[in-house]
Amino acid sequence: MENFKLDVRLRHNKPVDLIDMANSLISLNHIAISQIGQVHGIKDTKIMLDGVKEGCDIYQLSFIFSHLMPVVESVNTIASFTEHIKRYITLEKLPVEQIKKDDNLNTKDAQLIEEFVKPVLADVNSSISIELNGNNNNIVLNINNNEAKKIKENVGLVKQLKKEKSQEEDKTPQYFKKVLIKLHSTTDTQKKVKDKAYCDDILKGKAVSTIFESIEDKKEVLNDPYNNYFLVDIDVQRIDGVPKLYRVIKVHDIIPI
Repeated sequence: MENFKLDVRLRHNKPVDLIDMANSLISLNHIAISQIGQVHGIKDTKIMLDGVKEGCDIYQLSFIFSHLMPVVESVNTIASFTEHIKRYITLEKLPVEQIKKDDNLNTKDAQLIEEFVKPVLADVNSSISIELNGNNNNIVLNINNNEAKKIKENVGLVKQLKKEKSQEEDKTPQYFKKVLIKLHSTTDTQKKVKDKAYCDDILKGKAVSTIFESIEDKKEVLNDPYNNYFLVDIDVQRIDGVPKLYRVIKVHDIIPI
């Protein structure tokens, strides 16, 4: 197990709500573990509270990674989740469609990041920073009151745009009844494996991976796959709104070309 230390420092003039501070550290824990897992594929990371420095709001944390890694790699791993938090300071400058399509910008992380900076929002003179302990006290993240307010605004932006994307996807038809397909390529009739087919009613001019749910339907299609159109019911599976798989539920008719 690899152990890497850092300090979370809160500077403030006004008293800080205890629940807000506790939630800030808990949210940091969730953000860090999520990003380290997604970006670096490192599982089973744990974050431990080693202590609180006397007379200061400095929380000493230990990141315990599941395997040994060089110091530089440890620093880069820590930096990856702090950079994710920093993105929210200027997120409004990104194109709307880029935000909608970026799966790393999601409502769950956004809410956690807002919770992390919440202790800074109530005090104009406050800030929260993360310092790598043992690496020349390198500050990898520092957020002041104005930046915390921008983060809160951009969290709202992410929530709104992700909601719009979900509504757009809900309006996109997923099931099509009695549409024509033309086979582009075929495979083993005995298995439910992917063929490829064109369906101009769904995606004009592009062959999409296709599965016939009924083996009997597929056998019938394979009697003469390339000289016929097939009138079918299709369930469409999409990624980012683009059809990636046709599931042929039923073949109604075979029409010679």
